[in-house]
Amino acid sequence: MTLYTGGSGRFVASAAAPIAAQAAARGKTNKVIASELGLSEHTVKNYLFRAFDKLGVSNRVELLFYLTSRGQTAEPTRADTGDGEPVEKS
Repeated sequence: MTLYTGGSGRFVASAAAPIAAQAAARGKTNKVIASELGLSEHTVKNYLFRAFDKLGVSNRVELLFYLTSRGQTAEPTRADTGDGEPVEKS
């Protein structure tokens, strides 16, 4: 399955929505998610609004709990904070 359409570098909507939700659950801002996926902040906001409604959650913390309880979130990396290495657990 390809995540990009044509040569535009933009993610296919059906692939970008869950990626945006997972990134939001890891604490990324809409602006960062939009930049990484080649989308507008407004589009990311719409994806998250629809995901919240569909999953029955009302904020990013509830989204994180929902995804974590279903094993659908990746461990945060320093890519989420800057350097791409796994976050050390204490």
